[in-house]
Amino acid sequence: MAFLEIIPNEKFTKMWEVTAKFFDDIEGDVNLMKTLPTMAVAEGAGSPNAVIGFASYDNAAMEFLETRIVRNENGPRNCIVPSEASQVLREEGVQALVDSFDLICNVGKNVVRVAVAAANMEYDGFLYEDGDEEEMYIAADRLSSEAAANFADDIVDDGKHKKGNDGQGSVSMSPHRLCKYVNKGNVETQKLSKKQKEVFGAHTDTSFVTIVPVASTSGLEIFDEAADKWLRPELLAREKWEQDCKERGLDPSSETETVIVSKDGEEKEVDIPWHSRYICVMPGELLQVCTRNEVSAAVHRVVCATSEDARISAPILLRARSGMKMDVEKYFGREESRGLLLSECDGMRMQEIHDALQPSSYRE
Repeated sequence: MAFLEIIPNEKFTKMWEVTAKFFDDIEGDVNLMKTLPTMAVAEGAGSPNAVIGFASYDNAAMEFLETRIVRNENGPRNCIVPSEASQVLREEGVQALVDSFDLICNVGKNVVRVAVAAANMEYDGFLYEDGDEEEMYIAADRLSSEAAANFADDIVDDGKHKKGNDGQGSVSMSPHRLCKYVNKGNVETQKLSKKQKEVFGAHTDTSFVTIVPVASTSGLEIFDEAADKWLRPELLAREKWEQDCKERGLDPSSETETVIVSKDGEEKEVDIPWHSRYICVMPGELLQVCTRNEVSAAVHRVVCATSEDARISAPILLRARSGMKMDVEKYFGREESRGLLLSECDGMRMQEIHDALQPSSYRE
C-alpha cells in the first residue's frame, strides 16, 4: 500500500460533491433509481468480466455504480457508460468524474512505472554483459526505466485512445466505481464489538493498482502481513491531517482548508475538504505478475462504519488495455530474468490475462 498526499484541488472536491449528490438523488427518488441498469457486461470493453451498472445489496446497506469512460479518438472526453447514469449525473457531473479520473489515473500510471522499473532493475532484466561493468549497470538501469515507461503508456488503460491499438475497444477497461456503505446496525453495539462487521469481504483486485481517494468516513481496511493486522488508511490520513494542522498552528479539528486556486486568469480562495489531499494506492494482481511477485496484491476489505454517517467512496481500478499483447522481451528484458509466470504471459492479449486472473466461478 502507498499512502500519497497530493496538492488539494477543486477536481477532487467536485468529485465528492457529485458522488454524494448521485446517491442522495436516487435515494430520494425510487423511480430515478429504477432507470439505472443492473450490472451487465460492458459492451466494447473487450472482456466478459468488464461490467457496468448499478447494484444494491443488503437492504441498501451497500450500493455501487460501476462506470467506464467511452473513448473518443478526436473529440472531448465527456462520455461514460452506462448512459442512464449520465442522465442522473448530468453533463457537469459526468465531466467532474472524467476530470478526477484523469488526475487519479496519472498518479496510478506513475506508480506502475516506478514499480515495474524497480523490478526490472532487481532482476537485471536489461543487464547485458558488454563492456565496462559500471557502464553496463548504468545502461541496464536506463533501459529498465525506459521499458517501464513504455509499459505504463502502452498497457495501462487510462481511458484515452491509443494510436496503433486496433483492439482496444470503445470503452475503457478501467472502471470508476461510486460506492455507498450505510451502517444498518446498532452503532453503540458495534463500537463495543471486538470484531468489526465486514460489509465487503477480504479480497484482492485484478488491477495494476486500485486507487482510493481517502473518504471522510473510514471503513477501508488493508491487511499488513508483516504486522499481522488490518490498517485503516482513512484514519491514518486523519491523523496526518491533524498533525500537519498542529505544526502549522491551525485547528486540528477543522474539516476544511482554504487554498488559493487560479480560474479564468483570476485567483480566488476556496474551501477544500480535509480528505481531498490524500489517496491510497493498493497494488493489484496484475502488478504482482509484472513485478515478478516483488509487489504483492493488497488484501483489503470494507468494514461497517462505527458512525451514523454513510461512507462514500470512489475508487478507480487501473486495468490493462484490451487488444494489447504482452511483449515480455520489450517490457521486461532478458528471458532468463523473467520467471515462469511472466514467460507464460508472453504473446497473450491483456484481456486474456485479466480474465485468467478471475475466480473460476466468474469464468463459468
